Amino acid sequence: MWLFFKNHNTLLINIYIPPLHAVNDHILINQYIIDSVDWFVNSHINCSLIICGDLNRFDATTICSHLDIVNLVTAPTRGAVILDGFFISIDACKLYRVNVCDPIGSSDHNSLLSTPVHLSKPSIPVTRQVYDMRQSNINNFVNAAQSINWSHLYRSDLPVSLKCDIFHETLSDCFVANIPSHDIVLFGTEPPWFTPALKFVINQRWYMLLGLEI
Repeated sequence: MWLFFKNHNTLLINIYIPPLHAVNDHILINQYIIDSVDWFVNSHINCSLIICGDLNRFDATTICSHLDIVNLVTAPTRGAVILDGFFISIDACKLYRVNVCDPIGSSDHNSLLSTPVHLSKPSIPVTRQVYDMRQSNINNFVNAAQSINWSHLYRSDLPVSLKCDIFHETLSDCFVANIPSHDIVLFGTEPPWFTPALKFVINQRWYMLLGLEI
């Protein structure tokens, strides 16, 4: 069966080659596949090729070398041998992976599942501000906040909403003045558990070992 996916410029050939073929039959099969693909590719520039199916004991070395394809199946598909194949153009082999799965229905061959590989996009560094929340810094902040004289704000005739804004702004300034912060650069390749706080602690230890200031 031959299928051409125009949107992807890809030719898919699904074949079945019965076992116990004579050597001459293998030569004819090789020649037919190579000639047919060459004829098709000549009219479809840069066309990708996929050949899959039950090849049994067929030696695909010749068509692989002539058509620049490679078999992505590396695990046995029946017993301890590989009888089924998923051959794909070498320039596209990194875009797909093939898993050998359980047989379907009463088949004595394992099934093949081909899935596209989601290539990772280049990670864009993201900068996060991390505060040093050690107890000593927290104590400094609490002491500084407790020493603020709020009487003028309490007695003021300003609207309540404005008083709240002044209150939050004053506490924020006090927090920034007493809790040191550092910019940490994160990359998309790092695992989810690698938080900015954890990276900050690791960086601190590294700088201390080097005798540097962070």
